This record gives sequence, C-alpha cells and structure tokens, in this order.
Amino acid sequence: MFAQPESNLTILGRGVRGRCAVCNENHRSHALWRSADRCPRCEFPFERREGQFVGAVGINTILTFFILLVVLVGGIFATWPDIAVIPVIALTLAVAVIVPFLLLPFSHTIWNSIDLVMDPLEPGEAPGSDD
Repeated sequence: MFAQPESNLTILGRGVRGRCAVCNENHRSHALWRSADRCPRCEFPFERREGQFVGAVGINTILTFFILLVVLVGGIFATWPDIAVIPVIALTLAVAVIVPFLLLPFSHTIWNSIDLVMDPLEPGEAPGSDD
C-alpha cells in the first residue's frame, strides 16, 4: 500500500513540507510542542532508533542560524550607513527565541526524510505498508 517512493527528491520534498516521508500524510504533529510517535496513516515510527531526535535538533539549529544570519545581515544593510543597532539586535533576539519553536515540526520531518533516504525502509518496518 505505501511502498518506498521511487525518488529521493520525493522523500525529501515530503519532509520539507512537513509530511510523513513514507505515505505523504499531513498529520506529523498533533501540536507545535508535541509530536506523534507514529504516522496515523501508515504507522511509520518517527524515531526509528533511540536518539534519532538529535538529527532533528541539528537541522533546527542549522536552519535557525541561517535565518539569524539573514536577519542580522539584512538589518545591517537595510539601515546602512547609520546602523540601527538596538532594533537590529532586538529583531535578531526575537528571531533567535521564536524561530526554533516554529521550525520544530519541520525539522523532525526533514530529518526523518533524510534518514529514510540514507537508510531505506526494511520489509515490514512500517506496519501499514505492503513491504
């Protein structure tokens, strides 16, 4: 029923859109702060091995730092030559606090899709699949 997608790009695209990497279901997270253990459609375990969430934390950190860099450099260039230090710092701090929480569900699905590309499903690993 839910075979491994043909293309690695398809798997990665699902992760970026916040969907299950196996079946493309859009119910990855029940809430912003709490994730489901398995996909409600295909029962794919989102943490295939103990400690797999560390990869999602890494993805979240990398994306947050990239966004911080864009905001900081953009703020400097937008206010050049008289740089508005206080507003730029305030905006940067706000981004540093808010963005990691907003990216949390996506960092998990992105990491799950990367993991699935690196380590494809074994037969029977997703109970709702025909493998």
